[in-house]
Amino acid sequence: MAAPDITFKYILITGLLAKYTEPRIHPRVLQASTELQEAYDARSLCHFVVVPFEKAHGNLFGLSNEPFVNKPARHPEHDKDNPQLRNKKLASPLHDILEWANRAPKEEILTALVQVLRYGKKRAADQKSAAYAADIKSMSRL
Repeated sequence: MAAPDITFKYILITGLLAKYTEPRIHPRVLQASTELQEAYDARSLCHFVVVPFEKAHGNLFGLSNEPFVNKPARHPEHDKDNPQLRNKKLASPLHDILEWANRAPKEEILTALVQVLRYGKKRAADQKSAAYAADIKSMSRL
């Protein structure tokens, strides 16, 4: 969650949410064309559920309007061995977490979801925002 690659954050939260709400789904699924169990369109879940949730609660994961259009999410499933992924260092633990979630009891997936949301909330609270103090008339005198 602390990494700069925001697509991986959205893959994580979407995979955990999908697995929690529908236990038959494999959390590494990104597209319905996957051969993993119970394929679904993770992009739709992310776009219609995760993104609006984030917009209502602050910059939890990176405030992307379309997080699944980036290269790491343009595959049928997340796979740490995918040669097109540039950040192998981050792709590997994400893969392992999603594999863990595939076998984890529902209560543990909920715990993971809560931890991800707590971290996102802390991240949002820690971000500094610039305050706009000048008005247009003041600017024109400069």
